[in-house]
Amino acid sequence: MSLGRTLGNGKERTGLVTIPEGSPEGQDAGAAQLRPVLFQHGYHDRIVRNHEMLENIRHYMDDNPFRARIREEIPHLMQRRLHLWVHDREYAAFGNLFLLKYPEKIQVFFHRKNTEGVPTHLTPEYAQERDSLLLKAEEGAVLVTPGISKGEQGVVTAALYKGLPLIILQKEPISEYWKPSQSRFYACASGHLLILAPWNLEGDSDYERFHTLNDFARDICMATDTRILDYPTTST
Repeated sequence: MSLGRTLGNGKERTGLVTIPEGSPEGQDAGAAQLRPVLFQHGYHDRIVRNHEMLENIRHYMDDNPFRARIREEIPHLMQRRLHLWVHDREYAAFGNLFLLKYPEKIQVFFHRKNTEGVPTHLTPEYAQERDSLLLKAEEGAVLVTPGISKGEQGVVTAALYKGLPLIILQKEPISEYWKPSQSRFYACASGHLLILAPWNLEGDSDYERFHTLNDFARDICMATDTRILDYPTTST
């Protein structure tokens, strides 16, 4: 069975689009034969480098139908918005947008080391502050953080495990085809997570961009207005 079919002068087509044989761009109008385009727009391929990567890909493909069904069943918790304004800054978002409306939002921010040069996440003071933040989340506050330092990551891991309300900022863009990791996907599905990616994140290094994300987390905690724009495509 043919993957594509060309009718008449080749201008009317059904099935997959066909392009001239021997012409990758499909611009050779004089070519006698046509071949089907095997890949749809936006596809990407990758080299499978080891057995572990192959198993991860198989697991991802097996899980895809279930994830698609979840998005269909609870779309209000799995929203993708490519243009969303919080206060005066534009983001792309994935997850439960209602978390932005919670009256109490608390920034999670920890330096990598304390004033004595000890890793913050190894100190008893950190353990107390982490537990305090998690308790406030259990009482209804939303934790907001990019989860960069190990101290911040510890709070994020615990919040995801406990199913506590959380907004995570990331430097990676959220596009039309972007998907979160499995654990974050199910946190979104349970209504406990919103992932935000700012547009036009400035900074010459990851260090500067990470500090900027922490500044954005602070602003989100103070913001009182949110606007969602339904642009059909992402900006560049």
